[in-house]
Amino acid sequence: MCRMIAGKGKVRYIYEFVKVAKSDSKGLSHPDGWGYAIHNKDSLIVKKFIEPIWERFEFPTTGDAFIIHARRAKRLPKSLDHVHPHICHGIILAHNGNASIPLLLSNEFNLARRTISEKLACLLGKLLFNSDIEGALQKLIKIVKPRPSANFLALLPWKRKLIAFNYHNGDEYYTLWTKDGVVSSEPLGKGWEPLSLDGKPKWLIMDY
Repeated sequence: MCRMIAGKGKVRYIYEFVKVAKSDSKGLSHPDGWGYAIHNKDSLIVKKFIEPIWERFEFPTTGDAFIIHARRAKRLPKSLDHVHPHICHGIILAHNGNASIPLLLSNEFNLARRTISEKLACLLGKLLFNSDIEGALQKLIKIVKPRPSANFLALLPWKRKLIAFNYHNGDEYYTLWTKDGVVSSEPLGKGWEPLSLDGKPKWLIMDY
């Protein structure tokens, strides 16, 4: 499945991440495009590429917060439309795995004809209209079920918040790992701590 990393401050661990994107802990490659988002004061940069990250590396290292996502296609074809991060209702979000959202809620929240990753971004944005971040995430776990993972990393630029959400089926492959204000889909060396090894929903909300 897709690999991703996000953090507050300038970009770190990028070279280690590129190695993981080329061959992760299961020996899987992630060649189906990559994208990033950088929030820096009042500017937001989002770029997406159809080439693998190790073939077309382009990344500014300065910023207040960042997200990087390397895609491994499973159901949907290789296309820039499916490259993360996605933007909806001001949320910039990258997702790892697959998840289910009830059809009735998809209609209620106007999520039809979107990928699961886009639906997560739009749903979180909608929930934040009437809730604080903690309340929105509590509502989210009652709606979304991991198949096998509803993990996401999200920037909320207007709040200057970075969210790391770890909710999966118990496979360690879908555990998010943290170190020094950075969250990664795999540990990128020593000193990384797991966010949710057992898969039960857990999240970090970081100011930046």
